[in-house]
Amino acid sequence: MKKILVIGPQEVIPPVDGGREGIHGALKALAKIASVTYTYPRLDSCKKNQKKYLEIGVIAAPIFFKPRENISLILKSLIQFKPYKFMKYSTKEALYKFNMCHKKLKYDAILCCHPHMFQVAKYLKKSNNWTCPIILREHNIEYDLVYGYANSLSGFKKIAALLLAKITKREELNIWNEADGVAFLTSTDFKTASDYNNSKTFFIAPEGIPISEKQLDTNIDRNNDLLILLNKKATQSVLNVSHFLNTVWRHAYSLKEFSEISIIITGITSDELSIACSISREELAELKVKCVGFVESLDEVFATSLALISPTYVGGGIRKKILEAMANFLPVIASPLDVRSTNYFEGGINILEFDNVNELKKAILLLSDKSFSNHLSISARATVEAHANWDVFAKKIIDYVN
Repeated sequence: MKKILVIGPQEVIPPVDGGREGIHGALKALAKIASVTYTYPRLDSCKKNQKKYLEIGVIAAPIFFKPRENISLILKSLIQFKPYKFMKYSTKEALYKFNMCHKKLKYDAILCCHPHMFQVAKYLKKSNNWTCPIILREHNIEYDLVYGYANSLSGFKKIAALLLAKITKREELNIWNEADGVAFLTSTDFKTASDYNNSKTFFIAPEGIPISEKQLDTNIDRNNDLLILLNKKATQSVLNVSHFLNTVWRHAYSLKEFSEISIIITGITSDELSIACSISREELAELKVKCVGFVESLDEVFATSLALISPTYVGGGIRKKILEAMANFLPVIASPLDVRSTNYFEGGINILEFDNVNELKKAILLLSDKSFSNHLSISARATVEAHANWDVFAKKIIDYVN
């Protein structure tokens, strides 16, 4: 059984958001077919989660280190033409602590979750004379995210963000050249990377999603709510929802075809959304937008909503919220950027696409047919089972190591 050292940027227990679940699911699946050690910076010295890692077959090796974004680090990163988001994880203090944790150990491979952790992997390999390969798992193409964010800004902020995007791209491409393997989540990301460097070290190890044993309940009547799952801590998630509300939805809500349709947004309060989107609470109510904050279980909204709507205009990678909705038989209406994020999304077959009010109107009309809605949901669930399976991811990684 191969010994794999996985290096990540954060604690992933409990897996309460997409970033944590993306690593937690990978660890759990890998641990079925390999000996897995997960090392990461932890903000406190408490070891309460050690047992929970063991429950999924993983040895936790945290280091007590808090990545910081201070002005001296930002200036240093600019001078060295490196993204500070990467450098804050590989300061002298961090590298020393990571090395002290692993210096007497040996591994068959190192798997980096995000390019942020690549310098840590390089340092450990060199300091300990390890001969094992370093595989980078790209959760998203980082520079694509930064460019998308930059293009949503204006003025001096846009210029500064574009400079950061250029720095990020330069560093990320260098990392791809240095890594022994680079695993991408989707065929779209794989193609984007291959356009810059058609390397034999690139391969696809697909994102997974927890899949329950539930079946589609055709007796439940769906309401007329369009569900948005929002991560208020993710700037781009907030920007995307704000743009949708201020453009497509502001035009749509007053049309007769949308007279019975409402928007339900989880993960944020009305006050928080009002500030983030520059829309008053009164206007949000007029737009038929309801914020329900943190929801402990999404089962009810998945079962009763008309559809999940994913309005993505900037960003990259696949949306875990789309896979989660599909796994729970909820139809999905998504922007072209989402639909084209992977080659197993097929418009009209397992997902619906919209880019304007008329296309959103057409999607809602299709879903008003219960038979069509059920057929789309069943097809989407089958797609997730076949293509978004964590065991497939784990096998791809181990096959590459072998």
